[in-house]
Amino acid sequence: MAADYDRVGTPVSERSWSKDLWDVVAAARDTGVRLPVAGLLSQHLSDVVEDHARRDASS
Repeated sequence: MAADYDRVGTPVSERSWSKDLWDVVAAARDTGVRLPVAGLLSQHLSDVVEDHARRDASS
């Protein structure tokens, strides 16, 4: 899936594994709810997913 996103030029920040979690964190913040674990995941999860996808593609 990451390769498909790469092929069509979708920025990492707009890919579902980046954008969806960040949207949850932003919506919670707007309502005054703190989601520290989700915030941390939103900063790091996309890199982990991208790295995993590239390792699988090169295998």
